[in-house]
Amino acid sequence: MKNMETLIADFGGSGCLLDVLKAVQAERGYLSDEDLRAVAAAFGREPNSIYETASFYGMLTLRPEKKNVLEICGSINCEAGGTQLITAAAENEIAGSPLREIRRCECQGRCDTAPNVVLNGTMYPSMTPEKLRALIREMGV
Repeated sequence: MKNMETLIADFGGSGCLLDVLKAVQAERGYLSDEDLRAVAAAFGREPNSIYETASFYGMLTLRPEKKNVLEICGSINCEAGGTQLITAAAENEIAGSPLREIRRCECQGRCDTAPNVVLNGTMYPSMTPEKLRALIREMGV
């Protein structure tokens, strides 16, 4: 993994914590305790404050992911956009499939494209039940 100074410099030195956490996660697949401590040191913060941020955002995970995880954003904007219908479509579509987990996640930080889902770490904006069914079939989930 890149050192933290290089990683932060990659973002123009802006020190955007969320961008750095997402980049660190991209390297390992999740954020380990070691990763959180390294980010905390780079930002001059306590590890628990980094943990609080990492545990809030649904696009960040603190444990290795299972294969085929579908996350459905449960923010107010996404809920208003129809996440109940999307959840029902997902549950109906994956019956008997290897998708091991459907879970609600919190804000993905893209309210302008609500409702949003994340499948295996990739966000899909402006989701509808029809688009989700097609995505699941296309991905072979």
